[in-house]
Amino acid sequence: MSRAPIPSLVLTLFALLLFATAAPAANQPSIEILRSSDNTVSRSVLSGSSYEGSLDLTGFHLRLSPTEGPVIVRTSGYDSYSLAPDAAVVQAAALYQGVLIVAGRFSPVASTRSSNIVGWDGERWVSIGRFGTNGPVFALTVFEHNLIVAGDFATAGNDLVNHIAAWDGQYFSPLSQGLQGPVFSLAVHRHRLIAAGLNGLGRAYGTGQSGVIAWNGSKWLFDGMEIQGIVREVATSGDQLSVTGQFFGFPIGRPDTTLYFDGAAWSTSTGTHAVMPR
Repeated sequence: MSRAPIPSLVLTLFALLLFATAAPAANQPSIEILRSSDNTVSRSVLSGSSYEGSLDLTGFHLRLSPTEGPVIVRTSGYDSYSLAPDAAVVQAAALYQGVLIVAGRFSPVASTRSSNIVGWDGERWVSIGRFGTNGPVFALTVFEHNLIVAGDFATAGNDLVNHIAAWDGQYFSPLSQGLQGPVFSLAVHRHRLIAAGLNGLGRAYGTGQSGVIAWNGSKWLFDGMEIQGIVREVATSGDQLSVTGQFFGFPIGRPDTTLYFDGAAWSTSTGTHAVMPR
């Protein structure tokens, strides 16, 4: 007997709840590397950092002060997360071109006009793409000298991008047609950008159902990575890719399942080649 399809809205809401408890991504320095003695982020700290890429927010919350900039506050568990529609939530942070980029779900800060994503140069807030995005941002990373912005939005700046876009410091640009569902996490693996999120997010590119897809700089492809499920976290460790979430074929109610991809197949442990459900 075939199962009735689960409504996409239900899957999206469920995945958002899982995303709130996402594990820290590998190979990301903590946001604490930017914290000054007064818990703010100064221009001298930003200019003194040679790192460019995403930052791990685990254990900290960013309070967006109109005058002081991002204030880095220690937190734990769910202290910084709320489903209230008017709650300002920071979900991701990255260093890009000497600017701290923070993103999540929030209204424009101070005199900027960009919603859900904004920059701090150490002295003032700066708009990203003038108007930011029209929905929440869940993940940031740097790929091929661009800041990659992903989440549950249709537009970035004034452009239709569909859940993921590249920012070059001045303008947003789409990655092909974008993706067909929310993107919860990003990683770079074997010189490709990996996007992970709701099942079927890449259905316009040849596979109907998969929670993972790769961008090679010019097009979206799967390369054997198709895996059915809701992926809330993707990370790299050495040459191996790992995803965490809830996958079809595994017991329901286990959001902490982690699978590993070695370039040929998914498995439940590192160093094996057991093909998992697709």
